[in-house]
Amino acid sequence: MTVTNFRTLKADIINSTILSTDFFAESVTYTPAGGSPRTITAKVTIRGETEYSDAGDESELELVRVFCRRDATEGILAPQIGDTLQRSASVESDNRPYTFHEELRGESLDSHIVALFARGKQTARSPNG
Repeated sequence: MTVTNFRTLKADIINSTILSTDFFAESVTYTPAGGSPRTITAKVTIRGETEYSDAGDESELELVRVFCRRDATEGILAPQIGDTLQRSASVESDNRPYTFHEELRGESLDSHIVALFARGKQTARSPNG
């Protein structure tokens, strides 16, 4: 009988269910700041829109919560300002990338990371400008 520690067992269950594209996850393109894009598997949840004030400028942001492996090749090891994430066109028609906003350290695990990515809310324009 093989004895598996609890952390390994938990990571295996997460990877085979939550991070399975057969169940809840999707393939996304992650580009680290100054690095090359790569495809990773992540569970992406739309967090909605929020008001954000930066230097007195208020703008609405679209936020997504990203759950993936904490890994330099199969996930995100340590997210940085300037990192981007793009969802597949088959999942989302808006092809603008999201940029790293913050890591949710209270929700992250040793083996997995939870981070918020954001982009400006796209507003509809009239055909006349």
